[in-house]
Amino acid sequence: MDATQGQEAAYQQLSADSQAARQAAIDEYKEMTRPRNPGGSVGISDPSKGNYPWGGDDCYVGTNLYSYNGVNGDGTDPLGYACRQCTSYSAWKVLEYTGNDYRYWGNAKNWPYSAANYGIPVGDYARANSVGVQTGGQYGHVVWVETDPDAEGKIVISQYNSYYDNTGDSNGPGWGNYSKKIVYASEYDRFIYF
Repeated sequence: MDATQGQEAAYQQLSADSQAARQAAIDEYKEMTRPRNPGGSVGISDPSKGNYPWGGDDCYVGTNLYSYNGVNGDGTDPLGYACRQCTSYSAWKVLEYTGNDYRYWGNAKNWPYSAANYGIPVGDYARANSVGVQTGGQYGHVVWVETDPDAEGKIVISQYNSYYDNTGDSNGPGWGNYSKKIVYASEYDRFIYF
């Protein structure tokens, strides 16, 4: 006790700084996943939620953006991603489409680098059955690209863990949920081709 006496204030400040940094990361992610140029809503037209198998009650995403429970009780899915997060959903879509299970590639912003290390092409143009990547912020964000761009450059994407609903409304489904929407392909920095 004597060795730590007087350190309480320093600990409280460190804790407050950590909480403030976490809230800043959450706010940054929320802003990044907000549609910049909504192209319209397709609604959640897929009642199977993209066939995503780890989205049930055995996993949830808290208001702090962390995943809880999951297949092993540690918040992860069988591929090593945090369940009901954008990376988990996109990895599942890749597995469903290609039959290849690319295990933990890191945060979304790291996916273009990880894909290139596997010899998977990465480029600047959207196309169906690719992963769209936003590389900004602490984590980045990934989505599954459902369609080729139309004449206006709009694509249909599906995703997990965008706070906003399909119209950009801040009263959307919240963290850890599925959504499907029309956006401009230009919202994504890179695309990974499978």
